[in-house]
Amino acid sequence: MKQLEITTNKRLLIVEFPEMPEVYKYHKEFIFFKFKKENEYNDGAIRVGFEKIKEICKGSDLTEDIAYEIVDGFDLGYFVDYNHHNPRAYKLTALESFISAIQSKNYHWGDNPEPSHYDYSNDDCETDFAQYYLDHEKWKKSESRTFNPSKCIIFEIL
Repeated sequence: MKQLEITTNKRLLIVEFPEMPEVYKYHKEFIFFKFKKENEYNDGAIRVGFEKIKEICKGSDLTEDIAYEIVDGFDLGYFVDYNHHNPRAYKLTALESFISAIQSKNYHWGDNPEPSHYDYSNDDCETDFAQYYLDHEKWKKSESRTFNPSKCIIFEIL
């Protein structure tokens, strides 16, 4: 499970669960959840460390309209690019701005930017196993920092 706190025009907490929970409850600093996998229910808890949070949406339900409410904008139709320190840097959509806030913390939203190295042919792997291993380790590290929207819930920290 991953979690990330970002600050846009609100303090946000993004939590990725092993699977999207069917039921969850927030109590003090913990989220207790239950999800169904292979016809059986699994449950767990994650400590988030905040007294009060409020759900904004599931990651897969994040739309331009929702993102518009949680990122900073300026001028007409331009949004802050949180990944750059230049105050003139901007994004054209609120969703791009939201993703830039995640990227500014060295995390990714959606697809892992590192290519998968499972598709090496046997010949490549045998002749250059050391390079395959290094590439695979790089991919695994990037995967551990990639949020899958279909398993995430976005909260506002109150």
